[in-house]
Amino acid sequence: DLVNPTFDVEGLAADPFNNKVYGIGDGNNLVVYDVAGNAWSTVGNTGRNWDSAGLDYDPIDRVLYAVSPIQGNTLYRINPVTAAVTTVGPTGISGMGGGLAYVQTPLTYVSVTWSDNKIHLLDRNLIDLGGFVEGSGNPNGIATDGRVIYTGHFSPQLVIAHDYTVFNTKGEIV
Repeated sequence: DLVNPTFDVEGLAADPFNNKVYGIGDGNNLVVYDVAGNAWSTVGNTGRNWDSAGLDYDPIDRVLYAVSPIQGNTLYRINPVTAAVTTVGPTGISGMGGGLAYVQTPLTYVSVTWSDNKIHLLDRNLIDLGGFVEGSGNPNGIATDGRVIYTGHFSPQLVIAHDYTVFNTKGEIV
């Protein structure tokens, strides 16, 4: 059985190379779950509050990326070894938080926003390429394997799958 953390974890991101799952939450700490050891531990203090955070792992650069409505409309890079945070830049999307996913295509990021119930497609430079209305209220989490976009929702509590392959590099449905 997966051991439960003794702290709130809202953003999760998997490092498939090291069998670790990283998380950030209401507090300032970056935490890590060691799959083999079935244990949670604290990497370090990020110096920021990550309430309602979205977190993902970039397998190419082996760093974490995070967004949170508490931190404004900004994308941050987090070092998974030291918990050091650097600003990447503004996303241009208001209400961004609760989910972030890295994709190894020209559409580098996908994100969800509560304010308009929309999935946004962003390129590596954080340019919003458009997107589509989710269709269900309050999306709060997102993940993708490059073929399917999965979104999680508070109300109603459900997960929806979207065919990612129907989008072109401009974020338009084809």
